[in-house]
Amino acid sequence: MTSLFKGRRSQRQAPTAHPTNSSKTGDTDSENSSHHPHSTTSSSSQNPPRKSKTPELKRSSTSNLLSTLSLTRELTEHDKQLQLEYQQVESSQPSTFQLVTVHQALLLAEDSYEKHKDKLSSLQKELEKLSEAIDVEKELIQHLKKKYRVARGAYREVHDEKDGLNKRQETIFDRMDDSHPYKIKIMKRQKRKKEEEERYDKETQEERKREEAREKEEHARRCRKEMARIQREKRLQTDFNAEKAAYKGGKRVNS
Repeated sequence: MTSLFKGRRSQRQAPTAHPTNSSKTGDTDSENSSHHPHSTTSSSSQNPPRKSKTPELKRSSTSNLLSTLSLTRELTEHDKQLQLEYQQVESSQPSTFQLVTVHQALLLAEDSYEKHKDKLSSLQKELEKLSEAIDVEKELIQHLKKKYRVARGAYREVHDEKDGLNKRQETIFDRMDDSHPYKIKIMKRQKRKKEEEERYDKETQEERKREEAREKEEHARRCRKEMARIQREKRLQTDFNAEKAAYKGGKRVNS
């Protein structure tokens, strides 16, 4: 027994040929083991040898790789489907021509709408002013009507008096001798007055005719202007309807 123990001790002390830290530690271990001859056996019995985990790691890595590939394939298919849907939506987008067409139609319609809206607003303002003016005129008419009645009464009174005096003058004038110088003077004055009245009436009639001609020309000019405006709006509406029909037709073709 002593020889065997010494043999083991000599085997454990063999590495002392290299004086390193590890060798020192080995010496210490050997010394400890020399004091505890059963320590090695008990240690090996308490810690059984570990099995290699390499096959399990390989199986786990393979499974993770397959899962990653499957997920990547699903994501790729999902992206392809989204790309296809995106391209389908993009192909349904209106063309540049359609966008330009509807934009021009919008500008024309907006321009016409704004013009007529402004015209309506202007007419409404004029109507309000006219309504106020009408109320003022109604009140003024009631006041002027009274003054007119008074003036008309005074006019009739003066003219009635004048007519009476004229009749008296005519009676006296007829009784005068035709060769009387004063009667001749009166007759010349009456003749000039009659000629002036006739000339005035003639000028008044001519001026009235010229005024009527100007009014007719102005009315005709306004009518021509209004007809031109109506024709222009009809052309714009026709162009708008044609562009709208073309836009709808193009949209049906693209769809």
